[in-house]
Amino acid sequence: MLKTLKTLIRIQDSKVQDLRRKLNKAQQQETDAKKRLQDFIDVTVKEAEIAGQDYLMAASYSNYLDYANNQKDKLALLVRDAEAVNQIARNNLNEAYREMKNFETIQTKKKQEHLDMLEKLEQKELDDLVQTTYKPDAWGGEK
Repeated sequence: MLKTLKTLIRIQDSKVQDLRRKLNKAQQQETDAKKRLQDFIDVTVKEAEIAGQDYLMAASYSNYLDYANNQKDKLALLVRDAEAVNQIARNNLNEAYREMKNFETIQTKKKQEHLDMLEKLEQKELDDLVQTTYKPDAWGGEK
């Protein structure tokens, strides 16, 4: 059973490492999406400032504003999706880690049970040895 648990722990540890990599990737995607959204908002604000100073650009600014709002909505959706993927990855990692810890706990308990059993056997052998060695009949003592 201990060898099976050791194998399960090794497999689960590999799964945890894989999920950590996926979580890191999801976090990076979320960070990138947020940065893209913030960069786009910064550009839009600068364009609004320029449009406020140039009357020719102000005439076509409403078309640009429609485009900018559409792009901003798409980027915000991308951020929400990245956050959802990140949360799912985090939950999967937590679940896998808990499962690995359960296997490790079971392994520790099994090892302790095995050690306790060996100790009981050793004590029983010592008791049997004492009873046979120190019997009064064994060394010619009282009957």
